[in-house]
Amino acid sequence: MKPLQNCIRVLSVAAFVSLVGCSKPEVTPEASADAATELPLVKALSPADSIATMQMPAGYRLEPVLTEPDIAEPVMVAFDGNGRMYVAEMRTYMQDADAKGEQEPFSRVSRHEDTDGDGVYDKHTVFADKLLLPRILLPLDDRIIIGETNTNDLHIYRDKDGDGVSDERTLWFAGGPRGGNMEHQPNGLVWALDNGLYSTYYDYRLRVGADGKAIKEPIPVNGGQWGLTQDDWGKVWFVNAGNETGPVHFQQHIIYGQFDAPDELIGEYRTVWPIARVPDVQGGPGQLRPDNTLNHFTATSGQDIFRGDRLPEDLRGSLLFAEPVGRLIRRTSITVEDGITRLANPYEKEHGEFIRATDPLFRPVNMITAPDGTLYIVDMYSSSRVNGRRRAPIYASRSMR
Repeated sequence: MKPLQNCIRVLSVAAFVSLVGCSKPEVTPEASADAATELPLVKALSPADSIATMQMPAGYRLEPVLTEPDIAEPVMVAFDGNGRMYVAEMRTYMQDADAKGEQEPFSRVSRHEDTDGDGVYDKHTVFADKLLLPRILLPLDDRIIIGETNTNDLHIYRDKDGDGVSDERTLWFAGGPRGGNMEHQPNGLVWALDNGLYSTYYDYRLRVGADGKAIKEPIPVNGGQWGLTQDDWGKVWFVNAGNETGPVHFQQHIIYGQFDAPDELIGEYRTVWPIARVPDVQGGPGQLRPDNTLNHFTATSGQDIFRGDRLPEDLRGSLLFAEPVGRLIRRTSITVEDGITRLANPYEKEHGEFIRATDPLFRPVNMITAPDGTLYIVDMYSSSRVNGRRRAPIYASRSMR
């Protein structure tokens, strides 16, 4: 693994973030109630400096294509048929440790265009505003299906006059209210090869009827959580974080049911190899090595089967997903032997990962194969306690050739 080489054309924003657990100061009974404020501040880096903390295999470089102030708290992206990028921004998500104001409808979906062909987005509009933590996004023609938190309803937003701002909102699928932990609510959609529209958590898929209305069809529960992708054969891939398992139910298309196969994971597949030594895990010391690096999957999300043509050929068909607690991105090699799909970490022998960073604020949460054949990575770049501003970049991974 070599330090990442990079080409940077971005806005730089600095902030200071307090990370609980980065150090273990001695606390006496007489310690002040404000002792937590004495923890060392971790400086949020510029995009260039953050990238400089990352390791990646030779032959790649990483370029920011969109950052603050044009976006904030990005969680997923989608592209329309003209290559315009739509970003779901959860602007109220965990703005402090108590999540104050999180359930207020102040989030949005923004639209971004690269008008001069330099690979950096320079035209920005707010496509849909005043949303409650948008989590489902599927561009159609001049319409986009958007789903929000705490509801299974799906609305179609339309830009009727071509100004990049929606001016019509129509209920397309009436799924009804939904509650509970927002981390365990649906995310998607993927319009798969079988013309089904898939999301995580749902025990149904949707189709577009001849009249344009939604058709609901029952399917087995998929076990996915955050992120969705399909491969060249139309199989939809799911990843689970809550059970700390990574990819799930990948032996066959979910429409045919679930089963796990013996030895479907090669070697120590669920072992991760971060270089960030930040003991901010939710499950306690058992999730850490003695050097405070994460030791296994805990927050896997944002998967993509890379299907582009602008990165090294051997990456095509690989399953990529984020592990934000480990500040890394896992690449998975997929093989099929005697009808059994098997997954492996191609960097396991050297205890490596596809991308990993020492920057403790690097928080990859999603990725997608972009229309230009590269890989886009969504970085929420934050902790749960913030002083000052945060930046939230979207990166493009490109070949060095």
